[in-house]
Amino acid sequence: MANSNNVITSPVNLRSDVASVLGTSAANVSGLCTSHEINMWSRCKPVHIASAAPDRSMPSDGEGAWWKGSMKNCGIKPPPVASYEEIPKLYTEDKMNGYTYERPWGGSGSPYRLADFLLYKHNAWAPIFAFQCDSKVSQSGTISCSVGINITDVDKSGPGSITLSDIDFGTNLETWWFGAMLVDSSNRIVRKLANVKPGVSLEMPARGLTLGQYYDVYPFLCMNKIDSIYDLDSVNLFLPVMNCSPGRVKYVSEEEAGGLVINLNAEYVTHPTTGLNTAVKWELKLKATNGNMTLRNNWISLRFITSDVIDPFQAGEQQKSLGDKDLTLDNPVVISGQFDLMDFLQEYYVYVTLSNGKYTKKAYPLALNPNP
Repeated sequence: MANSNNVITSPVNLRSDVASVLGTSAANVSGLCTSHEINMWSRCKPVHIASAAPDRSMPSDGEGAWWKGSMKNCGIKPPPVASYEEIPKLYTEDKMNGYTYERPWGGSGSPYRLADFLLYKHNAWAPIFAFQCDSKVSQSGTISCSVGINITDVDKSGPGSITLSDIDFGTNLETWWFGAMLVDSSNRIVRKLANVKPGVSLEMPARGLTLGQYYDVYPFLCMNKIDSIYDLDSVNLFLPVMNCSPGRVKYVSEEEAGGLVINLNAEYVTHPTTGLNTAVKWELKLKATNGNMTLRNNWISLRFITSDVIDPFQAGEQQKSLGDKDLTLDNPVVISGQFDLMDFLQEYYVYVTLSNGKYTKKAYPLALNPNP
């Protein structure tokens, strides 16, 4: 069989290999090319091209590659969104959130091509794989929100997963802004902000919310930057974030919040030649907002994105002690460091536990362009 780890690697016996990898009994080309078992996030898969034999060149940067299809959207159709008010209604339990895969429909305008499955990757990941936000916030703090970005595929001349930079919805999705909106118990959108790129932590000001109330937090992507929570933002294009569920945050007193503001940011260190991530730099900022305090038994960890915080550490994951930290009221303490990666092809998050686990924070590293 010409497939390895659910990646189809050879045109030999392609029909039977496709059926085997998809786990379908379909035997004809049309049935395979329209199968609901196809992973829409695979780079190589059947797409709309009005040619029976398109140019199969696979440039390493992906530009002009056949797998983007005639619409340059990699066969991914976004949900139609007219305004930001529609974003909360688009989130679904299966996390598809309105995104669909446009399979070829046959005929000369969109023929079925079995060769589209060559280098198909059945266990491909979505461009965004997680959304996280704080569960509690006080008036002196900010609500930290971030998404994890799939950035492992440097060379796009082989099998792999679709990344944000591969998808064009009028403009390249990598150029869009990441934002979040707060929805109260009466389903009112009370504030929104979009002033960072996907992968960077967004900090939503919390002052002025209703004490004791829960707010649902919906991530979104938009074409134009939103700099202020008071921005009416009448002209913009909005999309929900694929493969994510909304979060929930409670607006609490300083005492309930523990009187501690935690900001954690991380970024990959990328080799300028290979494009591989070789390290993760992190910065932790702490500020006591309810009096002096001492934090004991503090740790920062580097974990694989597939690991839960309660899982045993695996080879390649790391943990460092931060020691005890004495904080004085309203005086920020900044700690920074770096984890040198043992596995360059993995994806990671950074997790901090403070004061014997009383306080925790998670951050996904930002991927910086090694050749700006």
